[in-house]
Amino acid sequence: MPRSASPLAVPRIAKEIEALVVRMARENRSWGYDRIVGALANLGYTLSDQSVGNILKQHGIPPAPERKKTTTWHEFIRCHLDSLLATNFFTSTVRHVRAMAVDPVRRRGPGAYCPRVCIPR
Repeated sequence: MPRSASPLAVPRIAKEIEALVVRMARENRSWGYDRIVGALANLGYTLSDQSVGNILKQHGIPPAPERKKTTTWHEFIRCHLDSLLATNFFTSTVRHVRAMAVDPVRRRGPGAYCPRVCIPR
């Protein structure tokens, strides 16, 4: 009898599912094996936590507690994008608090209003 796959052998995991597991682990650093298994179950895939662990080990991805300790630049920028976009990098330094006093609105020309910052001396 030739040696072929026995009926008791576990079938190989499809490359698409393997790629999905790796993507979930990379995009969600705090997710452990069980969380990834649950997310895959929501998508209709059945996989054990041991299989997820084996896939991640094959791709050189550490378990969740170790993954959580590091943050990539891409993740940092993505998390803080709102703050970075709202930051004004073109401001000038105020040397004295008195320099921040604002004059009342003055007329310059017919009907034009223009606020002016006054610097007391």
